Formats: sequence, structure tokens, C-alpha cells
Amino acid sequence: MKPAAYVGTMLIGAFTSAATVVVALVLERVTGYSLHSFTVWFIVPLGALITGALAVSGFRFGAQWLSLYPGRWFLVVPLLAAAATWFGIYLGAYLTFTFEDGTALRDVVSFTTYVKVMITQSQHSFVTAHGSASGISYGTWGYVHAAIQVLGVLGGAALFADLPERPAPAPAPAPSAV
Repeated sequence: MKPAAYVGTMLIGAFTSAATVVVALVLERVTGYSLHSFTVWFIVPLGALITGALAVSGFRFGAQWLSLYPGRWFLVVPLLAAAATWFGIYLGAYLTFTFEDGTALRDVVSFTTYVKVMITQSQHSFVTAHGSASGISYGTWGYVHAAIQVLGVLGGAALFADLPERPAPAPAPAPSAV
């Protein structure tokens, strides 16, 4: 067991998870586009899959770079980091949002109320081959959409965090004929 490799892998993974939160928040602030909530056909959480994969990419890179070959139990760590990334995107938006008059959102409403409003009352846009619609709220169906997002983030994490397996030992050289 290599404790330094485990710690290093977790630090690199934590860095990429935090960086994913920052990138998602900047992307949303600059473009108004929320990567983690992008879905195809209302149910395929493509943005969440990408977000999850980005969030745990450091675990895979760290394990390969530090020659760490953990058991399957270690997959729990990237999955928890991916879930924390999804949560961190909401928390980061909550903590950094200010109104035009300079009032911080956190001074006006609690985090749980903010998440409830974001899930049930956010305005969504839809584009199809036949046209588009915007300003649509999910209402209580927003919780289903949020669950699909979380599953997407975890799915992207599970797909990308398949950590390297220990390489097979090299075959013993054949005895030489004399």
C-alpha cells in the first residue's frame, strides 16, 4: 500500500472537482448557459455526464501518474467527489450571486430555499427541429430533472473514474537451451 499515492490521487481529484465547479460557474455567468443541466430529449443528461467526467478526471490522472492501482472500493471516492461537485455548483452560485443593488443572495434567502426555487421554478429553453420554446418551468417535475442530473454526474464519474488495474506481471523468460 502506498499512502502517498492515495493522498496524491485524492488531492489531484479534489483539485479537478473544484476546478469543474469554477468552470461551470464562470460558464454560466458569462454565457448564461448551465453545462450540468443540458439534456438531450429531456432525459439524457449529457451536460451532467460531461460535468461528472471532468470532475473525476483528476482521480484517473492521479492514479495513473502515481502508479496507484486501488481496489474497486476506491471508486466510492470519485463518486462522492462528483456528487460534491454537483452540490458545489449550486452552493457556489448561491454564495457568489449578488443583486444589482449589491445585496448578496445569501442575505435574502436560505440555501435550501434557493435550491428548491432553482429546481422547481428555473426557466428552461427547448429547441427541436420544429421550433423552440423558452421560459418553461418544471414545477415539481424539476425534482425528477435534478435526480436525472445527479445520476448523470455520477454516471459520467463512473465511466471516467474506472481506475487503472494492476498490470499483469511480465512472463518469466523461457529457460535457454544449452
